Amino acid sequence: MLSRELSLERVKHRLRGLCTTGYDLGATVNRNRDKALYLAALKHFGTWRKALASAGIDLKNVASRRPKHLNRETMLLWIRGRHETGKTLMYRDACLENRDYALAIRREFGSWIRAVREALGKSPP
Repeated sequence: MLSRELSLERVKHRLRGLCTTGYDLGATVNRNRDKALYLAALKHFGTWRKALASAGIDLKNVASRRPKHLNRETMLLWIRGRHETGKTLMYRDACLENRDYALAIRREFGSWIRAVREALGKSPP
C-alpha cells in the first residue's frame, strides 16, 4: 500500500491498532517494518511522535518494558481504580491511555478479561 492511499484517519486507526496489539512503536522499527505507514504518518503529521499523539496514544506511557513498580496487586488496584472513577474497562481504551500498564497486565494474567475478572470479581461491563 502506498502512503498516498493512507488517509489521515486510516493512519490514526492503524497506529491505534499497533499500540493495542503490543507492537514496538519506535520510529526506526516502524520505518523498516511498514514504510508506507511511516511515510503516511510523516506526510499527515510531520513526525512519527506527533502521529502517535494524534492517534490518541499517551506517549509518556509507551515503553518496551514493564514498569518496575508494577506488581500483580498494583495491577489489580489500577483496574479497580479505573472502574471506581468511571473509566472504561475496555482493553483498547486502557491501552491507549497507559500502554505500559495494559500490556503488562495482559501478560501477567494471560488476558485483559481475566485481569478484570480478578480485580472486580466479575466479567467486564
